[in-house]
Amino acid sequence: MQYAAQFGVTPDEAGRRLRLQQASVAATDAIGREFADRLAGISVEHSPEYRIVVLLTGNEAVANRDAGGVPIVFRTGAKATHAQAVEAMRKHLIDLRSDLPNARGAGYDQRTGEVVLLVTRADADKFGLEAIRSRAEQVSGVPVRVIINELNESNLSVDGGGRVEGLNLQTNRRNLCTTAFVVTNGETNAITTAAHCPDELTYVDRDGSSVTLPMISPVTGFLTGM
Repeated sequence: MQYAAQFGVTPDEAGRRLRLQQASVAATDAIGREFADRLAGISVEHSPEYRIVVLLTGNEAVANRDAGGVPIVFRTGAKATHAQAVEAMRKHLIDLRSDLPNARGAGYDQRTGEVVLLVTRADADKFGLEAIRSRAEQVSGVPVRVIINELNESNLSVDGGGRVEGLNLQTNRRNLCTTAFVVTNGETNAITTAAHCPDELTYVDRDGSSVTLPMISPVTGFLTGM
């Protein structure tokens, strides 16, 4: 089992933990409701022991619990609740993108109670990680951790939702379409398009560059080669 190999436990122990995790859903849902005004995150720790960790704002301690054999540990001191952090991302992510147009995106770490901002190495070298973090916290009002995302952009040369155009042989006019899912069979990369799209397409990237995408399989979802 993948879980057993990843966390260095026996297959029996891996199975036991996965069953306990499923059984503890009701307990963690109840904790989320009970501490809704303080909840910063609920996460699972797999080592040194298997347990659920609940992160709360404020300093008022909460006694640890047990949910069907799973220890539940409460930690306090978070600076913002999960709801506040998510709301801050929704309101201010556009503001952060205006400062960092190459930013990869943002997420939330329920283990630490921080918004996690993903940036390029180029932006990190230009502005400095600490300066980026400080600015992001100033804008959002919640704790922020900045991580350099070493993404290989060559894998994103064609992506879903992109613009494609091609000649409609029935009307002899150029049609515009959008791409769907990027797919592969392990040997050939392709992207799915709608049935009404022309057979021969040209993908237009955001920088204005283009890539020719010939159709390779009209039977399996109008796949075009990449």
